[in-house]
Amino acid sequence: MIYLIAAVIFLVVCLVFAFLGALLYLIYKPFKKWLLDNGKLSPKNSQIINKSFIALLLSLSIYFTWTAFFPSDDFYEEEFEQNTGMDFPKSGVIIATDSGYPDLHGDYSASAMVDMDKNEFEKLKLQLSSQVEFQIDTTKQNIGITMGYRKMVKNINEEDIDVVYYHNGKEWFKIAFLKNGKTIIFERSS
Repeated sequence: MIYLIAAVIFLVVCLVFAFLGALLYLIYKPFKKWLLDNGKLSPKNSQIINKSFIALLLSLSIYFTWTAFFPSDDFYEEEFEQNTGMDFPKSGVIIATDSGYPDLHGDYSASAMVDMDKNEFEKLKLQLSSQVEFQIDTTKQNIGITMGYRKMVKNINEEDIDVVYYHNGKEWFKIAFLKNGKTIIFERSS
């Protein structure tokens, strides 16, 4: 099923780039004709330019489709910052991620596991505990509502979690601090 979705999205992205490419080519065509007529561009070089342009459009389509399904670490760092109102930890290293592609309404999920030094871990824990928007989750310390999340943390048990904070704002956001004193897991879903 995921391959079908990826193929459809790739096709849509290709069509968008083909349309934009056609518009750019229509702008370039009179300029190309002028260059060919004045001998400033050879037919061989014109073919190279055309093939390079098509390769560029295809490469952009592949890149945008790939990053839609496999976002970069910057995406997760921004998610952390937007949902906590704090900077991503300087010593933070993202060690595992999962995300879902946005649905028709723009809703999606994103989660990441982050290792950091112990001082920054404790500082982050203290800062979160003092924010009004965050409260300790007393429900069973549950975190992880997506299947991808469960695969991401398959080696972590509930006993490994020290405390979980949840954001009582518009989106579902939780952040778990593990007992090892250096790892956090955050999850966002809308």
